Formats: sequence, structure tokens, C-alpha cells
Amino acid sequence: MGSKNEILYTLTEFKNKPKFNHEQWTERGLNPSSDELIFILESSLNELIENISTLVGNERGNSDFTKEISKWLKKMKTHDLDTEEREFILFYLFELSEIINCDLKKIVLNWMYGPHIAELMGKQEESHYDEKIEQECTKCGIALESFVKKENGVPSYSWTIIQCHKCETYNILDPGPNIKELKFGNYTYIKQMRKREYKMEDVIQRVNELNSQ
Repeated sequence: MGSKNEILYTLTEFKNKPKFNHEQWTERGLNPSSDELIFILESSLNELIENISTLVGNERGNSDFTKEISKWLKKMKTHDLDTEEREFILFYLFELSEIINCDLKKIVLNWMYGPHIAELMGKQEESHYDEKIEQECTKCGIALESFVKKENGVPSYSWTIIQCHKCETYNILDPGPNIKELKFGNYTYIKQMRKREYKMEDVIQRVNELNSQ
């Protein structure tokens, strides 16, 4: 993730560019929605981008981003959207997730397909990984789960600051070496702190600062 100012600049560019216009529908091989619905989709998405920008400006984390986006998706359910319109919305949400480095897969699958299908798809994805590792949240004690695919010889480059979904406490994740891939479980990724740049004491200090806010 870039600096706060870089993210805010990219969000502003994203907000200002045209979205859901007739040309973009045609490029996707689809018939455009009505002008009224296009206006609703674009203005509503721009409002979401503004709200996310405010959260970024206030140095809030991924937990707040997902809450805001979940609330927005719930509001979008009031519109009678077809599958193509929903998929177009997900196209832009994916772009937003890339800008703010926030994994939205779980909430968008739930919105798109419903909780039961989303859970099934999540379980199928988890089967790709070799092992589930757990560590206790330092506040509520819940097991924070990560799914990993291992490969010998992969060094451990960084500590990761994460936020528990249950109590929203910030924790330090260090799964160790030999981790080729890692999928986040019941917590939100906040940031990485590379071991060649920071000491463990620096990471602990940053986590304490976040938990005291």
C-alpha cells in the first residue's frame, strides 16, 4: 500500500473518472442500463469513494473499510439490479480494493450469491492450502486463522499487523519461514513491516499506538 497521500490522490482520480457509461457497457458486450440507473450507480459509487477517502484521511484500517462497503452493498440491494449490473459493480469494487489494499472477496461473494454459496466457495478455496495455522488474539483470545501453502526455503521477510474481526484489536502476525502463500482468515490485514527495516520493538510500539486510538 502506498502512503496516505498517494492513496487519497488515487481515490480522487478514481472518483472523477467516468463509470458505468454507455461506451463501457458496449465494451463489455452488454446493453447499457437506463440513464436513470447509470446515474444512480455512478453517484452512489462516488459517494462510497468519498466515504472511504475520509476513512483513509483519518488513518482508519481495513475493518472500517469493509464495514463501510458492506453498508453500501446493503443499500444497493434496494435497487432491482440484474446479474450484469451486479458484476459491473464488482468490477469497480475490485479496483477500489486494489487502491486501498483491502480484501473484499468474502463480502462481495455474500452480496452476489448469498451466504450459503459464498461459504461453499470459501471452503473450496481453502482446500488449495496445505495447512491452517492459528494464534490467539491478545485481547479476546479467539483463534486468529491463516491458511498457508508451504515451500521450503522461503524466508520470512516481514511482520504483519492484523485486526481481529471479533474485538477489533490489533495483533502481530508472524507465520515464520517456508510460507509460499497465505490467505487471511477471521481478521483484517492492516500493514506489513519489513524485518530488514524494523525491529520487533518498533512493531510492538506501532500495534500499541493503534490499540490506544
